[in-house]
Amino acid sequence: MDSYREHSGDFDPPATDTASAADVAAAIGTDERRMHVRAYNYWVSLLDGRDFPSIEELEPGDVQDFASNSVLLDFTCGRDNPAVPYIGGAIREECGLDDSMRTIADVPSRSLLSRLTDHYLQIIANRAPVGFEAEFENQRAETICYRGILMPFSSDGDTIDFIYGVINWKTGGAAAADTPAPDLATDDSAPEVPMVEPDAEPEFAPFYRGPTDPALAWRHAVHRRKRAVHNGDDWDFAERLRHVGATLFRGHGRIVRPGLLDAGEVRIGYRELVLDTGSAPVLPPIAGLPSITPWTSAEALTSDQLPDSLVVVGGGPVACELGMLFAMFGTVVTIVQRDERLLPREEPAVAETITAKLRDLDVRTLPGCTVVEVAPSGGAGVRATVDIGRPIEAQRLLLAAGRRPETTDLGLENLGLAVRAGAPVRVDERCRVVGVDHVWAVGDVTGIAPYTHTAEYQGRIVAANLRGEDARADYRAIPRAVYTRPAVAAVGHTEQSARAAGIDPQVTTASIGDTVRAVTEGDREGWVRLVADPARGLLVGATAVGGRAEEWISELALAIRAEVPLRMLTDVVRPFPTFSRVLDDPLRELDALSTRRVPTTTVPSS
Repeated sequence: MDSYREHSGDFDPPATDTASAADVAAAIGTDERRMHVRAYNYWVSLLDGRDFPSIEELEPGDVQDFASNSVLLDFTCGRDNPAVPYIGGAIREECGLDDSMRTIADVPSRSLLSRLTDHYLQIIANRAPVGFEAEFENQRAETICYRGILMPFSSDGDTIDFIYGVINWKTGGAAAADTPAPDLATDDSAPEVPMVEPDAEPEFAPFYRGPTDPALAWRHAVHRRKRAVHNGDDWDFAERLRHVGATLFRGHGRIVRPGLLDAGEVRIGYRELVLDTGSAPVLPPIAGLPSITPWTSAEALTSDQLPDSLVVVGGGPVACELGMLFAMFGTVVTIVQRDERLLPREEPAVAETITAKLRDLDVRTLPGCTVVEVAPSGGAGVRATVDIGRPIEAQRLLLAAGRRPETTDLGLENLGLAVRAGAPVRVDERCRVVGVDHVWAVGDVTGIAPYTHTAEYQGRIVAANLRGEDARADYRAIPRAVYTRPAVAAVGHTEQSARAAGIDPQVTTASIGDTVRAVTEGDREGWVRLVADPARGLLVGATAVGGRAEEWISELALAIRAEVPLRMLTDVVRPFPTFSRVLDDPLRELDALSTRRVPTTTVPSS
């Protein structure tokens, strides 16, 4: 079934767009953004202060960037069966069209062109461009994923009597691996909720008009996420690689010998090799696990079926985030954690706060417990046996017990490296793999601070070194974030880790609820805890909960990374009224307790 999603909000014209048609036409050939966005920018460039561009200014066959992927509809002879004076070559080939096609009535059903022309009346009704993306099965029983836009043109400046459409597509994609969502525009069983995505998210408006079925709300949330990540399609990123001159090979890569990589149907020689194979979910040693179909975070965030009940194995960031998320949608959640508290690597107060918030959502947490056996129960359900207490019955089991570096079957032994399955690849401070020349590693495979932003940072380090620079990674100030409600943000040491590192720390705490911003926002929940090394007069760690701390933790990351003296941090002026002003008093307190006083420089006012 076709899964149609409008995106009219993606194409609101910028208020200050004054680019000429010639300028845009010259630029679109090298613009790396999606084709339908480039087409929209071209349409905007033709407006010249009018409601609609003049059809006299459009020559579909001359727009080199998307001429082959475009079609022109002519309504001057009526709306019921508009003429089709132009069809691009790529569309003709995909649809198997000959020169006999003249009107919409001639468009073959289940063809790509029928997808584009089915929605032209919406343009006339809305008097604005409409963008869309969808997937369907064509006349050859192939799954087609496509994105496109329909744009109105006029012969008199007021009447929409022409529509120009641009569409891009590929065979396969998300539909090949996932069941497509029902067509929300045409499926009688679906709610009549327009899947429009402007900034205000009107698709969710009905949920604020009274009680709503949680399963329906969940389905909409999952569909929104899928759209945000283009249904897991990396088409855009592949195009960016091509644009910068890189060649992309898809397949499993395995090292044959130093300097040679096997990528399935092709072997690739290399002078420098970068490993970025990521990580895979840890599968705990639970008896009976093969007898059920457990979820990992991937399935949890892509399934549009909201479980009535859920057992979460693990107590780290993913377990807390997903446990809270499902509980907010009404799922009965039980979190089983082998450690004595949630988020054990963070300050104990973090676990206290998040556990209390989970309890408010009726989430049952079982610290110090382990799931020892699972078995099918009640059809699609699961029965989880724990080492303490009674078995737990649930509809789904979610594994969130961490991730392991993906080093399986990479051929590392052919480089002389002995790396056991699931163990990280050791790298030095330049991100070079220890013990072998011309091989580098970044991301989760290194086992260092496994976050997306760490991988990006290591990527910059490797790129700089490959350019001949001498770049070295410093991991002292990699921020950590847990996206619960409230969110958790931390960087550097906790009090416990500082003591383990030989520091005799000073610690201060402040309430975010005391800030003016918290009062005005009506959300006085949260706190910040700072850890300092008084012997050096430096901040060495920070943890904050609430107050959008994930947005201002970078200030503290910079202070730790650059070893900014406490005295100077007290001299920083933070804008009023922001949550970040919660830092003022605890920083002054730490500076007063510091045994190393570094004077600040006062700049006289002019």
